[in-house]
Amino acid sequence: MMSHDQNEEIGEMVIKFLARFLSVPPNRIHFDSSIARDFGVAGQDGMDLMEEFAREFSVAMDGFNCGDYFGSEGLNILDLFREFTPLSVGDLIESARAGKWNAV
Repeated sequence: MMSHDQNEEIGEMVIKFLARFLSVPPNRIHFDSSIARDFGVAGQDGMDLMEEFAREFSVAMDGFNCGDYFGSEGLNILDLFREFTPLSVGDLIESARAGKWNAV
């Protein structure tokens, strides 16, 4: 079991990772920030983010489907009528702590 300090440290590391990947200041990234809505991540950018996240934090991504969260790259008319599963910074932090994808 992780200590409170270790849990906080992982959260800070995920926020720093996202700040670097998204090119935004860390103070703009919050536990409940939506990766897609608040930072405009979609399509291939979402896939790239999640692949790098999994590699950096050694997270097993079994069961993760990028299209459920980010849709297609570019304009896909079908994406306009589709509701995507929200993905928050908190979801990434929890998965990094667990070492596996925690389906939301």
